[in-house]
Amino acid sequence: MPLTTIKFKESLVEKNKLFKYINKRYTDRSLYLPISIDGKLLDRLESYNKNNSYCTVRAKSGLLSKSTTRYLSQADNFLWTYKKARDDFYSWYRVSGRNYSKNRDGLFSKHLALSFPEKVISNLFVTSEILRDAIAPLIGYIAVKKAKKQYNSSSLFLIFSIKNGSEEKRAIVELGRLAARCWLELAKEEIAVQPMSQGVMPLLALRLKGDNIDLPVKVKELLFKGIDFLSEEFKLSVDETPFWLFRCGKSSLRDKNVVTLRREDYLS
Repeated sequence: MPLTTIKFKESLVEKNKLFKYINKRYTDRSLYLPISIDGKLLDRLESYNKNNSYCTVRAKSGLLSKSTTRYLSQADNFLWTYKKARDDFYSWYRVSGRNYSKNRDGLFSKHLALSFPEKVISNLFVTSEILRDAIAPLIGYIAVKKAKKQYNSSSLFLIFSIKNGSEEKRAIVELGRLAARCWLELAKEEIAVQPMSQGVMPLLALRLKGDNIDLPVKVKELLFKGIDFLSEEFKLSVDETPFWLFRCGKSSLRDKNVVTLRREDYLS
């Protein structure tokens, strides 16, 4: 017996005004250049909160506080010190550009804006699980330093939160739609974006499951503090749980073709 049935109904849908910016939307992991953020843009982004009973977006221009930056940077270490997360990452990490282009999936190493030493170490991780586990603390240390530089080069931050009490799966879908619209608004203004997940996405599961969540004790302790840091930083209400974070600024990339693969024929 099928779990669900999907039926299509023919109708006329007006093309969204942001549609034409889809090909300009990409993830930019480089360090950003300073940029002045127009207050009208902030108002436009937060206007998407109107009549939204599932999720919210809060915008903040300028740098984050030192405590929030420290927390988010430390959270990036989680990927390397927690073996389950580390192995999951390398299951979709692609070193070969040929393999990446052929299969059109995963994360290509070239898109991580790594220095040469970082590329060498990262590529060694793929070839040897033993080596991966042995030098994970070193990679975690490098990741924290790199993340801190990324946060401190940003001029705008958006945090997307789920409203407590809303139906979880529907809320996550609606949050994805909200984030996509905001991302296109930023692409329209030629503002670079990098979604940041490590210190934010686990917070919903943490709030729902508490100590029953399958994470190391030190990671759980860090994440519990993270809810407080982010709530204070972005003036979130007690009814909002942070779920996704965007860092934004002016791109420093010279070659925009390295950021992602595109299928122009899908969007014509």
